[in-house]
Amino acid sequence: MIKWQTGRYHPVIHLPDEYEVRDLTTGNYSPSEYEYDIGRYDELRPGMYSTDLFSDGRFLHVGIDIGAPIGTACMAFDDGEISHFGYNPEEGDYGNVIVTKHFVGGTPVWALYGHLSSSSIEGKEIGQRIRRGEVICWIGDKQENGGWEPHLHFQLSLKEPETHDMPGVVAPDRRDEAVPFLKEKFAKNSSAYLKEEEANNLWENILQIDIQSEFEELLNILNND
Repeated sequence: MIKWQTGRYHPVIHLPDEYEVRDLTTGNYSPSEYEYDIGRYDELRPGMYSTDLFSDGRFLHVGIDIGAPIGTACMAFDDGEISHFGYNPEEGDYGNVIVTKHFVGGTPVWALYGHLSSSSIEGKEIGQRIRRGEVICWIGDKQENGGWEPHLHFQLSLKEPETHDMPGVVAPDRRDEAVPFLKEKFAKNSSAYLKEEEANNLWENILQIDIQSEFEELLNILNND
């Protein structure tokens, strides 16, 4: 059982009072009228992913998107270290990426920050220590973030990535293995999955949300200490 410390974790971005929680299941992908917006976790987004990178039929989003102005600072949610970083150049990919490693109650957790500015990966080193609340990267523009409207793709994993990448969009039939935090799914002899009770604690404490609340509470990822 992971030992959570409620209130410990730092927002990854500070949200203003006004923002939009998007519904991207409808096929309407026009930019938000708000300066800041939230794209939901575990969401089917038909028609959004049209580049060659997604020609295998992937359209289930398994991270959280935080729309914000170019150059917005993004922070470490807890003490940890730089695990991977680099540039994913394909159209529709992450562009510049940082992956951090943390220990929550002794359990390793990896966090991906995607669609970043090129300056975000300058001077980074594998194993570099980071502190809770430290600015570790900035949101990039379309020329460096994979071609997307400016936003942060934030994603957690209990499985160590092999490089500066995690599948942020998967085929719907891969949901059970890609969304361990919401589904009671286990692989034998694998630490990549958590029981449902522990998974709920992960989201409620690291992301500071009530997972039963239709994701309006996702702002607490960003806005609550």
